[in-house]
Amino acid sequence: MPAPRLLLIDDSPEVALLARHLARRAGQGLVVAVSAEAALDILAADRAFDLLLLDVNLPGMDGVTLAGRLLAEGVRPVAIFQQSGLHDDLARAVDAGVAYVFFKDYLADPARWAGRCDEILRAAGGESAARPLSCPEAALGPALEQALGSPGTARLAAAVLARCRHGSSLLDVCGRLFGGAVTQRLEQALRPHRQEGTDEAHGA
Repeated sequence: MPAPRLLLIDDSPEVALLARHLARRAGQGLVVAVSAEAALDILAADRAFDLLLLDVNLPGMDGVTLAGRLLAEGVRPVAIFQQSGLHDDLARAVDAGVAYVFFKDYLADPARWAGRCDEILRAAGGESAARPLSCPEAALGPALEQALGSPGTARLAAAVLARCRHGSSLLDVCGRLFGGAVTQRLEQALRPHRQEGTDEAHGA
């Protein structure tokens, strides 16, 4: 099986250095672009990437705007590459259609880097083990705070619920966005509120 090819769009030399090291350990190919414009130039010549990781705070065009443009052009999978805790940026990305989040925290852990890459590639290939779950809308914000380990998730919760209203289950949306570990914590936090056995994403 060919090694996965990743395109990282991030203007930090330190991040690029760490990412190259982790990609090499994971048997991945990695190309780095330092701006959205540089990424678009690369993609104009070569779209054979298995995963794109987009930092939000880029010089010039920001990562969320770039993600929306790439998704409109059919480029997938696109993941926002962001430090955990910056929920408003993640909400903007979800609103723009981004289905995956890759936390920069994973740069400190080779196993989590490789594992999250594998999760996204499997999900992008159509694999999903999430079962349907519904919950009161008001319960999702506090549950996300608990699952992500930081406050201020109201806007992100609203963006997730909006995605669910298009027909996806809550656990499927969150599983793709955040990965298995966060989704397991979310499911535990929602346990007192949940209503299983239905395909509805949320309920009264």
